[in-house]
Amino acid sequence: MLQPLPTSSTVAPSFSPVTFVGPFEAGPSIDWCLAYGHSFYARVAQESVHGIFNRMLCSEYGPMLTQNCAVLQSASALHRLSMRPELETPSGQWLAFYHENLSVVHNGLRLAIQTLSVNESHLYALYWILRSCRSCYNPAARLDINAQLTYVEGFLKIMKYLSESTIYIPSPLWHSHLCPWMLGCVIISLSYISPHLTFEPRITDLWWKAHILRTHLWRFETLPGRPHEDMLTRYCLQIIFSLKTCLMVFLAKEHKQEVRRSLLAMREEIISLRQSTQASEVLRAMVKNSLYGRNVKS
Repeated sequence: MLQPLPTSSTVAPSFSPVTFVGPFEAGPSIDWCLAYGHSFYARVAQESVHGIFNRMLCSEYGPMLTQNCAVLQSASALHRLSMRPELETPSGQWLAFYHENLSVVHNGLRLAIQTLSVNESHLYALYWILRSCRSCYNPAARLDINAQLTYVEGFLKIMKYLSESTIYIPSPLWHSHLCPWMLGCVIISLSYISPHLTFEPRITDLWWKAHILRTHLWRFETLPGRPHEDMLTRYCLQIIFSLKTCLMVFLAKEHKQEVRRSLLAMREEIISLRQSTQASEVLRAMVKNSLYGRNVKS
């Protein structure tokens, strides 16, 4: 059952700032990219969703992400690099740095899977890699739909594994707002990768897995530092995506019994939403846009 809007005064964790000294001359480095990211979020995007994600991760792994998480460090550096226009027409040193650290991420993930040592840092690393693929300054990765789908698939598999594991001891971050919100952002990314109704088995399967994880993990909570109206809009959007997913999977003649159970569960979610006038209005507007397009008059 959906709980009332929270009134928590929790704030996003902070960490010691890292000084960003300006443009580099010797080429990109992990330290430079991470310091640039801290500077960027401090200057113009401190209260953005990713600015808050950045602070939460740094509070757990250290400002330079050096606490036994080389994969996360390299992935975060690539994400920060993707915020730079130099990547759009990269020189040799930019390309070398990009592919070197992408290899660190891929090899680290492969080793973690082989040795059964997957942990949260790998989940967060995949999230930043997926975000870097969505950057307007990273056109090659943006056009590589198969790679993006692979990152989404990896993220969902690791999240499912960690949520079901009986031996993994999660950090406080796992029980915080971070993971459900990251999942919501990954679902939004999937909507950009696959914006149209499709019955392609791989994409349908990813939508279904994301929907199942959402129903298990999403919590009706405000991300510390963000207004509850933002949480409300995102929550309603997740419900819209879940409804579309159920339709897609049902028409593909898959998981019919599971779809029925999911729809009944979402009925309870929507009934709970209707108890809030504000939430009901947000959901109504989203349904109208989904069915009729953005230019429909009330």
